[in-house]
Amino acid sequence: MSSAGPELPPAAAAPVQGQRRGSVAVDALDLRQGRHRRRFVEVPRRLHRAEPHYVSPLIRDRMWFLDPARNPSAEGLDVQAFVARQGGREAGRVLAFVDPQRGGGGCGAPTGFFGFFDTSPDVAVAAALFDRARRWLRERGCEQMEGPIDLGLEHGGGVLIKGFDRPPVVGAAWNPPYYAALFEQVGLTPARDLLSWGWQVDDGDSTGRLLDRAARTRARGQVRVRAAVTRRLEGELEDWHTIFNASQRARGGCVPIRRRVFDALAYDLTRIAVDGLILFAEVDGRPVGVAVTVPDVNPLLPRSGRLFPFTWLRLHRRRCQVDRGRMRWLSVHPEFRTQGIETVLLAETARAARSIGLRSIDVCWTGEDDHDVNHEIRQLGARLDRRFRLFRGATAA
Repeated sequence: MSSAGPELPPAAAAPVQGQRRGSVAVDALDLRQGRHRRRFVEVPRRLHRAEPHYVSPLIRDRMWFLDPARNPSAEGLDVQAFVARQGGREAGRVLAFVDPQRGGGGCGAPTGFFGFFDTSPDVAVAAALFDRARRWLRERGCEQMEGPIDLGLEHGGGVLIKGFDRPPVVGAAWNPPYYAALFEQVGLTPARDLLSWGWQVDDGDSTGRLLDRAARTRARGQVRVRAAVTRRLEGELEDWHTIFNASQRARGGCVPIRRRVFDALAYDLTRIAVDGLILFAEVDGRPVGVAVTVPDVNPLLPRSGRLFPFTWLRLHRRRCQVDRGRMRWLSVHPEFRTQGIETVLLAETARAARSIGLRSIDVCWTGEDDHDVNHEIRQLGARLDRRFRLFRGATAA
């Protein structure tokens, strides 16, 4: 078995500015209004555009995602956006929300959430934003707050605390090193770490061992792997949704995803997916597992985040030219978790990835307490690459 090497140490506290650089005002925005959404979406690009490793999400996508009337993920949520101003400039933002499905949080107390957090290095800005978010959540009966979570962990979450020296893979976050220190200065404490693993699929030795293990698994049973055709994926969504939610229920504290939300997530992936990297495992004809990997298109995105004419056409034509991918999903029905289905799916993912020129795959995210999953990933020879941290704190002053 290949060694994963030593785990990454926690990030050292980055220096932040404790002094005020001017009074801070916080505005509440109505995300139902397009101009308010635009103002909220533009904040991180204005703050971080000089950072060489910051990749701006496409503005059009963010505008859609934050529209309560269009995004199924916002259905049933009570949401409030805040933007901080300092010295005549916008200096930060945060989104507070209440989700009845996740209301117990991880600590038993009524819990609200925050996400889409971005700020300058001044602790006064972060303190002002969190003060408003806490007050808003407390008025709605929440005793705790947890985040950052972008309306649900299926969309993204956590503060990057290790791995600042390179751009993120598609769908993952990047933030400056000072964020974690700011969170602690405003009274939040670490709740849980999410892990991202680097898997070199062009490593002949480790991939060869993986293929051998998969072959032995197949020899013991009736496991078949088939690749879904991206343009016909709609017919696969029912099985995919069933497998994913069954695997979520088997993990304590994970909330199943409603079908409308799941369909929107799947559609978003199909815009950059390639045939051969959406794989289903079947046992006696029954779909029991799914693995989804997408090319890392971040290097192809415009730094401005603006969708210029033909941007999607360029992504479609050049997505097979990248050499890195991201494993977005690996789910196995709990009835089949002990039969080596994950091994077979990983082996076929490695084979397919190498065939289209991918050299590495980022496997993210797994929880630090997902011991079985993390052990399986280490068996690949994958190395712990980045850490993302969730924080928690009381809403009381």
